[in-house]
Amino acid sequence: MCDANSGSHKYQLAIRRNDMNVHASLNSNHPFFSNFSNWVIGHDKLFRDMIHIVDNVPYPNASAYPPHNLIKNEDGRYILEIAVAGFKKEELEVKREDGKLFITGSKKNQEDDEKVLHKGIASRPFKKSFHLADNVIVENASFKDGMIVIDIQQVIPEDKKPHTYVL
Repeated sequence: MCDANSGSHKYQLAIRRNDMNVHASLNSNHPFFSNFSNWVIGHDKLFRDMIHIVDNVPYPNASAYPPHNLIKNEDGRYILEIAVAGFKKEELEVKREDGKLFITGSKKNQEDDEKVLHKGIASRPFKKSFHLADNVIVENASFKDGMIVIDIQQVIPEDKKPHTYVL
């Protein structure tokens, strides 16, 4: 027997597993998008961005390489960690542009493949991108021990924070 939440639960599991069949059925013709304007007010830009992402961004993201962690801390702070073993600081770039965060890497000098008996550490060029909300700022980016660490802050204006009024 199915409960009311089992469909939602299965959908979430499919997304977690990067099930490409779920994405294949999610496009701008999906009922969620066709009814969006009936129940949301003032989010036109969000709606247009979601349509653009669903119709134009490959799924799963072009590549899971290099792997990353996204950690949410208190007060709207996030830490994005990207594992870039084998890359030097000069071969990496972190850039914010048009509401997106881009992280790219390209090796300057490739090792002589004839000398490498086993190549288990990937060093191919990469470009990762993350869509940022309008109220999200990148505070800092650093590189240490083969990891890019990016500190991100979601700034919530005072008028948007919860407030209890004393009667």
